[in-house]
Amino acid sequence: MFLYILGSLLIVLCGIQYKIIINLGTLQAQMNSMNVNNVTDADLVSRIIENARIKIAFTAFLSNVATHLSNHQVIPFDKVILNEGQGFNVNTHIFTCPVSGTYNFQTSLLSTEGSAVVTEIVKEGNRLVQAHAQPFRNTHAQGFNSVFTKCDKGENVWVRLDRYGDKVYSERYTTFSGFLLWEYK
Repeated sequence: MFLYILGSLLIVLCGIQYKIIINLGTLQAQMNSMNVNNVTDADLVSRIIENARIKIAFTAFLSNVATHLSNHQVIPFDKVILNEGQGFNVNTHIFTCPVSGTYNFQTSLLSTEGSAVVTEIVKEGNRLVQAHAQPFRNTHAQGFNSVFTKCDKGENVWVRLDRYGDKVYSERYTTFSGFLLWEYK
C-alpha cells in the first residue's frame, strides 16, 4: 500500500513538473516572438526590480456634482484616494509626471440624469482618448476609457470636458487614475 501511494505521488509530481516545463517553454517562445529591441531577460528583470522602487500611482475623484462646465474645462477632481509619488495636484486637478516613462491613465465618468457628456484625457493640451456617457431618458450613463502613453518628466496630464455636456456626476463615479509602468533613463 505504501509503495502504491509513493508511486502515485511520484506520478503526480512528474506531471506537475512536466506542465511547468511546458508552460515555461510556451512563455519563452512568446517572449522570443516579441520584438523587445534586443532586451535580454536580465535587462527585463533589472527594469522590473528598479521600477518596484519607483512608486507612482494616483486615483482622484469628484466629490460634488460639477455643473456649468465649459468646453475644455479641467474636471475638478478634488479628492484623492491614493497619490504615491505626489504627482496629482488637487488644486489644479492635473497630474505632473515625476519621472519620464510609460504611464497608464484611466478616467470614468457618470452623466447626470438625462444629460450626455464627453470627457477626454489630454497630455500637454493634446487629446489622447475620450469617454462618452449617453443616458437613455431620465437615467445616468457611465463612460470609461484608458490609455498607455510615454511621458517626459514634468509633462502634464488631465481630464477635461469635451464639446458635449456641461456637468458630470460625483460620488466616486467620476474618477481619474494613473500609474507608472516603467521609467526611462
